[in-house]
Amino acid sequence: MGEVFLARQVSLDRRVAIKTLSKELAGCEGFVKRFIREARAMARLDYPNVVRAYAADSMQGLHFAAIEHIDGRRVQGWLDELGKLSVGDALYITMACAEAFRYAHEET
Repeated sequence: MGEVFLARQVSLDRRVAIKTLSKELAGCEGFVKRFIREARAMARLDYPNVVRAYAADSMQGLHFAAIEHIDGRRVQGWLDELGKLSVGDALYITMACAEAFRYAHEET
């Protein structure tokens, strides 16, 4: 949908990820509404396996959301390095995602 940048939220002195909506999609009202709806849903959730949203706004036609920065490796990095996940790792990731989806479903 766009790009993600690492930034510093000066007012609270913390690292955040800035998720942007691409210029192509920003021209489509449906995608803008979806982007804002996603940020609002993230902001309502407070759970260990769900990234938190701190703010969402637009400036000069650029739509963005400031979200929690997670300092760690992406699953894709594991896959690139290992070729495949062990059954235990795959199960752990699946269970963590399932718990997050369960929580989000109950809260929204």
